[in-house]
Amino acid sequence: MGRHPGCFRPNDYTSTMAGSNPNDQSATADVTAAPQISGFIMKMAGALLLLTHTLFVDALEVIKVRYPVPESEMDLRYEYPKQLLKLALEETLSSHGAYEIEGAKIRASQTRNEIFLRQGFNIDIIWRPENGSLDENFLPIRIPILKGALGYRVFLIRQSDQGRFHSIKTLNELKTLTAGFGHDWPDVHVLRANNIPLELTSDYEALFKMLITERFDYFPRGINEAWDEYEQRHPFLPELKVEDSILMYYPLPVYFVVNKSNKKLAQRVEVGLQKAIANGGFDQLFFSHHQSMLERANLSERKLFILDNPFLPESTPKGSQYWLKVGLDQTQ
Repeated sequence: MGRHPGCFRPNDYTSTMAGSNPNDQSATADVTAAPQISGFIMKMAGALLLLTHTLFVDALEVIKVRYPVPESEMDLRYEYPKQLLKLALEETLSSHGAYEIEGAKIRASQTRNEIFLRQGFNIDIIWRPENGSLDENFLPIRIPILKGALGYRVFLIRQSDQGRFHSIKTLNELKTLTAGFGHDWPDVHVLRANNIPLELTSDYEALFKMLITERFDYFPRGINEAWDEYEQRHPFLPELKVEDSILMYYPLPVYFVVNKSNKKLAQRVEVGLQKAIANGGFDQLFFSHHQSMLERANLSERKLFILDNPFLPESTPKGSQYWLKVGLDQTQ
């Protein structure tokens, strides 16, 4: 069968050149070497691309991230945010380069850590509940790292007082009792705005002892906190108990927060968190830490008292992917 004049096969070039002069060995050698040269060039190009990529990754600055450490050895609240931060950095390893992550050298209260962060000293990132003024002093990454769990509050109480809490039917009745709280905790303003009587202190560990010694009546704790705190302290505070009938709720997102000038870290953490949300890694980590607590909280069986949070800005994320899905009915 004949070939179309325009049809060209890979060996036509070789056969034509070699066939034109059977004695011309140099022409044959040159043509035979052509594929080898082409392959060599392709290999060199590939190696150059690989080298360029390697140099690009190496050229990315190794980012150092210092996170706060607990004030108390028994304080387990910092473990999950630390692991979530590491997940966000891992998710951006290929795009943003290597990182180093380490605990701060100095243990400090929330207030001191905020001062350190503004000064760029000792710490590079913290996590804080929204208080309506985060943007004034910091650069918040507005992805709720606890999916709103901190706003679901159960109470630590004295075991002998459980009957008193069982008898409470309304929020106004609850307001006849006094809550213990940290004086510099961001959501203390939410409780004040809702006229919750408070006994305040700057000493986190002291709150548990103050409860047992009847300095106040109950200690509102996030459902992500209460049972760890109870189990850590019950051996030497046997009167301590997680109250089993009331749930207080107010919307309370918690965000990673960085120094206002550290836009590079903020952008990287935000990208990493969004990637983790999209691929399921965020929820997997969250529920691996909190699923058992959610089950123990038995939320649907509790009397629900909802507080208003007047400090939420318009920038608060609304997407359902950021929040716990909990169906509850409000108590009067």
